[in-house]
Amino acid sequence: MIIDELHLIGDESRGYLLEILLTKLAYVNKTGVSTVQVIAMSATFPNLKEIALWLDTCLYITNFRPIEVKEYMKLGNELLASDGTTIVKKYQQSKPV
Repeated sequence: MIIDELHLIGDESRGYLLEILLTKLAYVNKTGVSTVQVIAMSATFPNLKEIALWLDTCLYITNFRPIEVKEYMKLGNELLASDGTTIVKKYQQSKPV
């Protein structure tokens, strides 16, 4: 089972459902009733080691990104570098239809 965006486990409205699912999968795996391989991914989860211990799993961490992540700020019709000092692009104001 592949779980993308594991950090949603902290979501107030839906996180508990993901936690219940993962707990049940961990139980099934420990009791030997069945074996389910779980691959859980998150780019922003702060305590991965604790989650790996809880699920009794291996932890694999990589910083590889196939595409570089670039940060910008949009202010009005200008796209600024992340430090806010350089205009990267100016957009024309679009008129509402």
